Amino acid sequence: MAASKLAILSVFLALILSQIRADASVPAEEDEPVKLPRSDGPESSALKIELDQLRAKIHSLKFDSGEKIKELKKKNELIEEEEVIQENSDSISSLQSEIEPLQD
Repeated sequence: MAASKLAILSVFLALILSQIRADASVPAEEDEPVKLPRSDGPESSALKIELDQLRAKIHSLKFDSGEKIKELKKKNELIEEEEVIQENSDSISSLQSEIEPLQD
């Protein structure tokens, strides 16, 4: 159980660190349009379509990664709650074992 918790925590931290690194490496001009050579030919329109598709894909990936991070945070919170419950349960068991000899 401890190994699975460690694995989940490692994945969670890796996602957070990769998100931070990805945010840091994105240039500030991200929202500025990319300047394409002026051309009214089919190559220009094909490049514009491809660029729009890539922008949509980037947006989709950002959204998906945000959702995954939220999901991992929820799982991490549940694991922490389970650990607290287990600690409390162990503490109760310990106290009960101390009380039993006193009741005899």
